[in-house]
Amino acid sequence: MTRYAVFVDVGYLAAAGQWAVTGQWRARSAYKMDGTGAVDVIKAEAARQMPGRELLRVYWYDAAAGRLPTEEHRLIASLDDVAVRLGNYNSRGVQKGVDSMIVLDMYDAALTGSVTDCVLLAGDGDLVDGVSRSQARGARVTVWSFATARSTTSPELRAAADRHRYLDHGLFAPVFRPADDTLANAGKIADAIEANGRPAISTFPSGQQVISGAKEAGAAYARHVVSTVPYQRLAEIFDAAPFVPADIDSKLIHYTLHELGLDPTADVLPNEAVIAMREGFVAEAVAGTRQLVTGSNGHAAH
Repeated sequence: MTRYAVFVDVGYLAAAGQWAVTGQWRARSAYKMDGTGAVDVIKAEAARQMPGRELLRVYWYDAAAGRLPTEEHRLIASLDDVAVRLGNYNSRGVQKGVDSMIVLDMYDAALTGSVTDCVLLAGDGDLVDGVSRSQARGARVTVWSFATARSTTSPELRAAADRHRYLDHGLFAPVFRPADDTLANAGKIADAIEANGRPAISTFPSGQQVISGAKEAGAAYARHVVSTVPYQRLAEIFDAAPFVPADIDSKLIHYTLHELGLDPTADVLPNEAVIAMREGFVAEAVAGTRQLVTGSNGHAAH
């Protein structure tokens, strides 16, 4: 009997799924996702794509403060053939530890012969290692993703998989709804948001705007850093490229969210925007640092 397991990065599902359904990027805090409904859709779609094969289980990877399950996590864990795995959140509200759990579970399933097929609903390039290791143990890997205005799936992840399939976002339309049901009263809510200096959800930037705006914000912050921090610190940034030092990265994310008109205490940038932001910062910081180091004539400055 051939058997498969589905590995779901819930952070990706929540972000890319609602983007595909609504056509706009919105913070996870702005929408509620019906987790049990999503599991039902995923099971049904997997059964359709894997005829004649048996489902081992759906692995549901999410993050929770202190890795303490929420009521929803407990509800999903009670479903048949579902295992919930929880990572944590760092100080910036970004999930940590989820990718490593996915990699290990995929590899273990392939290594023990528990499955012949792994279905991965995710987009992070850090999962390529898990794909290749599972394939080396004889498992076939299919990556599921959502088609959006801008790809939410790493090209390396798509290339590493045996198969890549876009999910029909229409199947997930009932899964997402506004976090506050009173959003139906759009006029009053929009007025209240605008009064507080926040963009109304209906005017939230599209995915491409978020990504291009994040890159511009990254470059702008780099120019600020180059003009204000001590030379020794600039040299450290230059040496760290193409990475952004952690202490600067946290300030960079806060600055970028603010520049996009978002709430740095509540909203989280999508992965594509974070990548673009850091690319913009690094390119501008390296160029500005090199100019200071070499001087305008190409010789070392003293």
